[in-house]
Amino acid sequence: MTQSWLEDSWVGITTNLILVEVVREKLLREGLGAIRVRYLGDNQMLLTGQDEIKITRVIEENRESLGSVFEMVRLWGEGKPVGNRVVWVRYRGVLLSMWNAECFQSVISRVGNLVEIDESNLNGESLEYARLRVRSVVSFKIDIHEDIKINNIMCQVSVIEETSMDANDVYRRWWTKGKPTDSGSSINTIVGDTIQGDEED
Repeated sequence: MTQSWLEDSWVGITTNLILVEVVREKLLREGLGAIRVRYLGDNQMLLTGQDEIKITRVIEENRESLGSVFEMVRLWGEGKPVGNRVVWVRYRGVLLSMWNAECFQSVISRVGNLVEIDESNLNGESLEYARLRVRSVVSFKIDIHEDIKINNIMCQVSVIEETSMDANDVYRRWWTKGKPTDSGSSINTIVGDTIQGDEED
């Protein structure tokens, strides 16, 4: 049985993974701030009305504007599953020389797929741990601790899912550097990138 507050709800589907905050800002620019946006998983977001506003009427009257934000908008349906969780994890225990997408995926594969390596890792700014965005196929919190041999070197690897507090702290630091542009807001799969440290003279 559908809960009453879901009966007038819609699901917005984006072309790529995109931050909820970016979607909210786009809707505000389109004059659609009355739509409440909540992340469901993968590229899906739940759209509901704020302050008892009937969202179905808002959706029907603003199809063209919504088309600039979402690839598709559909009515909420109980029979349609929501997407996988997309979360940030902190990956420790691997030598810097082995930091690359293939190495990370070898451990991540048991719980999901690598989506993105944090920009601060890619540019060598942060080397304490690798911060990875993962599309998780499991419903429980990711918490891996294992001894793994990589290139004949035994490594004590840990992969721990960030809490919302961890993620919000990182996001605030990133957001204050400058709001993302539309062209830089989507998240694309990275294959084969290797982390580069500063070269010695």
